[in-house]
Amino acid sequence: MIDAINDKTLQFSQQGGLAVGGFTWSLHFTWRAVPEREQKRRKTEADPARSDLFSVFALLYTVDCLSIASSQ
Repeated sequence: MIDAINDKTLQFSQQGGLAVGGFTWSLHFTWRAVPEREQKRRKTEADPARSDLFSVFALLYTVDCLSIASSQ
């Protein structure tokens, strides 16, 4: 759940909706709507929403480690 806070009044709003982080093919970060199959899988609003975001970070970390190891 993405909530918003007005930067001028500091008023809290729940209009943000449910979203997960993701990347485009050019590796730009973006928010994406949670797929319907994932919304059905979650039993309550407190259940986490699965995202491919962790997989991308793990891949980038591995590539970085391999490039450091090969340069030594």
